[in-house]
Amino acid sequence: MAKSTIVTKTDLKRMDEQLERHLDKLFRKGCDETKSLEVTKKQEWELDPTKLKINVNHLIAEGAYGSVYKGYYNGQEVAVKILDLSNEQRRDILTNAFTQEVSIWYNLHHPNIAKLQKDCPN
Repeated sequence: MAKSTIVTKTDLKRMDEQLERHLDKLFRKGCDETKSLEVTKKQEWELDPTKLKINVNHLIAEGAYGSVYKGYYNGQEVAVKILDLSNEQRRDILTNAFTQEVSIWYNLHHPNIAKLQKDCPN
């Protein structure tokens, strides 16, 4: 039984490494393709903010660029990432990087990656 556990952990580690390489490649490709992306028109992945309810009392994670909260969109439980845009010097950089991340993530379809439903850039 121990041998199959070791094999499974090795397989998962290998899959994670492959997935990381694949995502890095997609991100680099997406960055190249979206450098001139104009964010003024509504994108396919943008959600209707009136249908989003965020539970600010249920913090899931916090990072250098923002926080992730539990929320609901159209009654479905979702994770909501909120960027900290208080620093004016990095606001444009964060907004552009987030737009690129979302446009790439929205098109990813993999069993080990949570599906991005929609995004609200405002």
